[in-house]
Amino acid sequence: MKINHLKQVLIASVILVGLAGCQPKMPTDLVEGEVVVDILFDSENDKLPSSVMVDDDYFQKTGHVFFINQDYSKTYSQLVEYDTELMETVQVLDEVEGDFGIITEYDINDGKVVWAKILREGLRAEIRSYDIETGGIVVVPSEIYYGKRRFTTSLSTDENAIAWVEHDIKKGQSKVILYDLETEKRQVIETADFDDDFFEVPIFFVSLRDGKLFYDLKEGDKASVYMKTIRGEEAPEKLETGLDLILHFAVDYDKKNEDLVLYGSTKREEVIHLYNLKNKTTVKLASLGNHTYLNQDKIWIRDKKLYFSVRMDVTGKIEDNYFSQTIDLREKNENTILKYFYSFLSNKHYATLKFEGGSNKIRFELIEAAS
Repeated sequence: MKINHLKQVLIASVILVGLAGCQPKMPTDLVEGEVVVDILFDSENDKLPSSVMVDDDYFQKTGHVFFINQDYSKTYSQLVEYDTELMETVQVLDEVEGDFGIITEYDINDGKVVWAKILREGLRAEIRSYDIETGGIVVVPSEIYYGKRRFTTSLSTDENAIAWVEHDIKKGQSKVILYDLETEKRQVIETADFDDDFFEVPIFFVSLRDGKLFYDLKEGDKASVYMKTIRGEEAPEKLETGLDLILHFAVDYDKKNEDLVLYGSTKREEVIHLYNLKNKTTVKLASLGNHTYLNQDKIWIRDKKLYFSVRMDVTGKIEDNYFSQTIDLREKNENTILKYFYSFLSNKHYATLKFEGGSNKIRFELIEAAS
């Protein structure tokens, strides 16, 4: 299967989700390795996880992972530390009732868990950081006001720093903020004006990975991607991706191959591209079908393999609207597992969440990837 056929592959996978007779597959079809955790959550007894985060070293020492727990209608929203051996919550790091707010953005990296939550009282957002080793929680100084429109606050962490996007409705400004957790230094990396309109917001995402900061900036009717080192004093560099995108939603960076995977939208469709920082080349990998999106805007790339989960806005059972997929760029093939609505990739583990016989039961599986 050739790379230029991946568009058809992805769309074909979307069509297959709704067809009877599809052969069920396991997460090990996507990642070579051993399933080390398999837990079923039931809404009658448990808060249901909607996403999962794993710190490799911490899991090896304690067996603990981190869940964002939310039901489908988001009547509750909490971040918890969970013991996979005892199968119980160790501690609730944060919790918001649905009527008062919701945990929206989150990330884990280098021993830090960071998250943002919308507080409907005061129409603002709050950012917090949890140090896995010390157990300390820090409320990070931020100025995020939502007004009547709840704009997404992109959030990322690396090298003891946090980056996020602030949308100030009162001033009509978007900012990229870089905050050093050790020195408490706050830097404004980028500022751009906008009108009170979601599609006019000029900055959508930030990503900190392997010492680099990536963010997007809407310039005219196109969105560009910028990059700078976290600790460097140089000005951000505009990446010449050559893409005709009006919005960017997410990126991930693979330092080993200098690959940057970009998920965004043209005027016609949502697409996935690959940009190589060394060769400065861009390849279109996939187009998502109508009413089809990357779930929670999460995508990962490791050693020429893409990992992501897909949500479709179609009729039918909730669980039939989701699947997880990999695209192997070297072997030029793809693989899909149905009903899996969330996937997470670290350096050593691959985690999945799956609807089990309906939306009231969620199965969590964790694979230790083969070295």
